[in-house]
Amino acid sequence: MSKEKYENLYIKTFGNFDIKYSGKTIFIKKRNQAKLEAILQYLVLNNGKAINPVKIIEDIWPENDYTDYKKVLQTYVYRIKNFLSGENYFGKDFSPNLSITNVKGDYRLDFLKGVILDENIFEDITKEIKEEDDCNKLILIADKLRDIYEGEYMAGFYNEYLVLRKRNFYRQLYSASITILLNKLYDGKIFDSEIIRLCEAFFTIDDIDEDVNLIFLKTLIRSNNRSHAKRHFDYISVKMNEVLGITPGRSITDLFKKEEKEETDYAFQKTGSLVLSREDLDRIIEERIAERLRPENPIYTMLKVEITGNIDYIPEESIASLFQGSLRKNDVYAVIDGLNFILMLYRVNYDAVPIVKLRIIERISKLFKEEEVKLNINVYPTTTIG
Repeated sequence: MSKEKYENLYIKTFGNFDIKYSGKTIFIKKRNQAKLEAILQYLVLNNGKAINPVKIIEDIWPENDYTDYKKVLQTYVYRIKNFLSGENYFGKDFSPNLSITNVKGDYRLDFLKGVILDENIFEDITKEIKEEDDCNKLILIADKLRDIYEGEYMAGFYNEYLVLRKRNFYRQLYSASITILLNKLYDGKIFDSEIIRLCEAFFTIDDIDEDVNLIFLKTLIRSNNRSHAKRHFDYISVKMNEVLGITPGRSITDLFKKEEKEETDYAFQKTGSLVLSREDLDRIIEERIAERLRPENPIYTMLKVEITGNIDYIPEESIASLFQGSLRKNDVYAVIDGLNFILMLYRVNYDAVPIVKLRIIERISKLFKEEEVKLNINVYPTTTIG
């Protein structure tokens, strides 16, 4: 990692709010820390604006029983300043990075030098997606986007109403960007396994988005995972009705009407009749199974990862954290020893394996400096697992 990265404060607003230095939180968990973090979070939300103490307290805790708002906030701001100037996890003075100023009785937080806000990185990545047409690069960009968007904007904020507008904006931007990216991959025609993986990761945040579900279902059907597509269609039909009181849109329902017609046409072409004998049915099933087990689409691809360098051991929980959110339901990994492990990737197109290797290298590199480790990744495609 570059020296510059270690010199910056990283403010995390997606998912649980945090301020990090060298990849670790600067907060120390102790009594009354939650209120201090809430005020700091509010000031970050309104950075660059001078806010009246009464408004700050009432916005964060509308049902408070304070009698002297000015004095209460003065006490908390004093504690925050002490926290930033040295009473933090690192014992480091971060006041050159974040400054809280009293402006005629109001309080304003300013970002000075060396502050990285995840919102800015997120917006830059969404612009990259619009401009990039190389599918291999888009897959890596998608992983960067997911690493930033760890959850809803300012999740757990005391007053949800205050963050609702920005939360909806970023969720819509995330959905629109993923849709653009997935459509580009779909047009590439050889990235179905990556599309499925990215969609399943997206569904952990929003599983009823119409556009993403449409691409997901089209990809499942194109890759001959029709039963999976039908199960997912049934799931989102129920979920949309429960949550929104609606049924899937026309683009999705028309897709399944077309699919049902093709299944009927297929049966008719094979038998000349819509009344199937047992022998006809067995033959159709065998043909479909043969299609799905064709050699160019192996069941599993095994990657053996060997790590060498100036290290003796990697904790298993560190390896698990590297791939949390990246592995799909049927993917597995196993640790051989402290420096070697294997990944078993389900139905990965062999052409996509170089992207997987790059992703592994990128994620492991987050744990170590470049000169500390050397990676060797061997790939073993297979069609059966004994």
